Amino acid sequence: MYKQYKQWKKVFASPYFLIPYGISFFVIATLLLNAALCIFIGLFANQGALSGGFQSFIKGFFTDSSSQAALPTFEVEWFFTFHFFGIYKLVYLLLYVILAFIVGKKIYTKRIAFRDILLGIKGTTRWTTMEEVERQSPKIPTNHEPYEGIAGIPLLHYKGFVYMDINKTNTLVVASTQSGKTEMFTYPFIDNIMRASVKDSAIILDIKGNILKNTKEEFEKFGFDVHVLNLLDPHLSIGFNPLELVKQAYFRGDIGKAQSLVQTLSFSFYNNPDAKDPMWQKTSIALLNALVLAVCEICYQNKTPEKVTLFTVGMFLMDLATNPDEDGLTDLDRYFSSLPPISPARRQFMTIEFSKGVTRSGIYTGTISELSKYMNDEIAKLTAQNDFDFTQITEGVKPVALFVIIKDWDDSLNDLVSTFLSQSSAVLSELAVRSKKSSLSRRVQNIYEELGNIPAIKGLERYAAVGLERGLIYHLIFQNRAKFNQVYGETNATDIMGSCGNQIYIMSDDYDDAEHFSKKLGETGVIAPNRHGDPMSEDKSYGEQEEERQLMKASELRLLRMGEWVVIRTKMRKDLKGKRIRPYPLRANLDEGTAMLHRHEYLMDYFNHPCTFDELGIEGTTQEIDLESLIIPIVIEQAEPEPADIALDASNLEQPLHASTERSVIDMTQVEEVFHEETPILDFLTEDQYRFITSMVLEHTDTTTANYFQTLETLEEVKVFLQAPERLEVYEQVDYLLLKEGA
Repeated sequence: MYKQYKQWKKVFASPYFLIPYGISFFVIATLLLNAALCIFIGLFANQGALSGGFQSFIKGFFTDSSSQAALPTFEVEWFFTFHFFGIYKLVYLLLYVILAFIVGKKIYTKRIAFRDILLGIKGTTRWTTMEEVERQSPKIPTNHEPYEGIAGIPLLHYKGFVYMDINKTNTLVVASTQSGKTEMFTYPFIDNIMRASVKDSAIILDIKGNILKNTKEEFEKFGFDVHVLNLLDPHLSIGFNPLELVKQAYFRGDIGKAQSLVQTLSFSFYNNPDAKDPMWQKTSIALLNALVLAVCEICYQNKTPEKVTLFTVGMFLMDLATNPDEDGLTDLDRYFSSLPPISPARRQFMTIEFSKGVTRSGIYTGTISELSKYMNDEIAKLTAQNDFDFTQITEGVKPVALFVIIKDWDDSLNDLVSTFLSQSSAVLSELAVRSKKSSLSRRVQNIYEELGNIPAIKGLERYAAVGLERGLIYHLIFQNRAKFNQVYGETNATDIMGSCGNQIYIMSDDYDDAEHFSKKLGETGVIAPNRHGDPMSEDKSYGEQEEERQLMKASELRLLRMGEWVVIRTKMRKDLKGKRIRPYPLRANLDEGTAMLHRHEYLMDYFNHPCTFDELGIEGTTQEIDLESLIIPIVIEQAEPEPADIALDASNLEQPLHASTERSVIDMTQVEEVFHEETPILDFLTEDQYRFITSMVLEHTDTTTANYFQTLETLEEVKVFLQAPERLEVYEQVDYLLLKEGA
């Protein structure tokens, strides 16, 4: 840190110095004038103005005459004898006029010479002082005892008290590995939540499970219900069915909402921004949408809502999508073909119907590969039922501490965590909107540690922006901004971070993070002294000037000591008395005694419970589920051969082959024979395939071009049209339909 050049000389330019300084001149001059006038008047006592004592005094002084007038004896009271009468008043007035000019000039000179030249021209940002913190933030003792009020994030520690920000404000914490983020932010914050008289619920993303082990007992002592989604040990977990919201919407007849929810779920499973060919992801999303909606419809008809699970969906796909026939069709194709065209499941499956055999097989393989992890017995049982109601978080009698534990060495189930957290926010947001006050009856503190290590939580940018008034407060902790941008995309990441009124920097190995925070802190003005002269000479000239610098440079941020952090708090607008304030940044500083305490410094007696998960007393609720009972038996009746097909049988070759307009009776060799330069479009494509290609052209071109496309009549014209350089993107998505074997 730089050493601030202290402006101690500015005291000489202060009005508190200059006013007494100027008055002292007038006082001294007045006293001297009083004494001088007393002497002068004494010499003229009982004499004329020029012929009396003063004249005789002068003559006697030079002639040594015995008749010399005696010199008046000096007395102290002469200083305080005023002569505001007669002509003497003019003497006082003349003196004061002269003094006013002389003293005024001296005061001006001194003011200019010593005043503070730090005028804020180069920057006005500064740190919040401790006196301001006292006025702005409530404080609680570090004794782990209950306190009155609501909980807030810790800001700094000073003389045995933790100062908090209790505003409804999201928090962002940038802290790399081994920075102490859990020890000096998460644990103190959890301690604040527990002890508050107004209880908030908490949803805690606990990557390693250590927070659960160390705090479960204390949460329960303070009256919390503790629940755990445990992907590390699923047999010690609550059940979570990712399809629960889809099922509820479908069963109450809100098909549109069900379609939207399943689209969100499928997108989280299969979306890959880095994919070179997104077609496979898009078709897998469409297939999973179709499967889930089909299972919902079957279970709705059979009154078996308990079978709407990912395990059931996976088994449905595995049972029906195997053993393709000679045309490459499976029982899955025949099942969806049997559904009404208006069926939501059938409409989702149409994307798959347009694909040819090899492509379709690849779609099935890609879809089942993602679902296979939900076929594992433990995970299948965990996701087979939903025994935790998200509304319990705010509407239950007791506040809730809900922990989410994942395997930090295995990312395969992390999308399930993202879905769980997204659904929790969605349910609570809807609950708030439908309430009378449009807010939750109990605030929910969402503490997401290591947020960059799980897939993006769908809709987090929206929840963070609008959730505060509803009582949903988010505290996002990640190692660096680059990782966060990678997971959420630059636009969404910027939106999320912009919704965080408190931004805390603890430590980062990425220099860009330090530079980013340094810029956000802003610029301040400093006095830069300078010295000129020969190095070995004592005769040097000195000067000083205002310079601009960052309140804290990036290199200085990277040198913060243990317990120190920087807080940017743009949403802090009022102090505890409601007075409007400027939201200057805050620094926990070891030198000033305001550094944050770590868990081991004051919470080890309460938050230190080494144990295994089995010893926590958590009981799983899903291990007795019979997976076989979740399978939906589907029987697909094979269609009888049509008469026209029988005509192609080898035993009937001697029979004359009747002409038919049905494509099903035409052999592929015959197609090759009739293929020529003027092939009508509908002789090669089905109407559905043609409509699909038309829709792709409409989506990727303008209206004029699309209208022209619809005037084309032959297959050759369509190919030439789509192979134009500006339309190759469309051609690459439909070329399989335009090949001979795609008919």
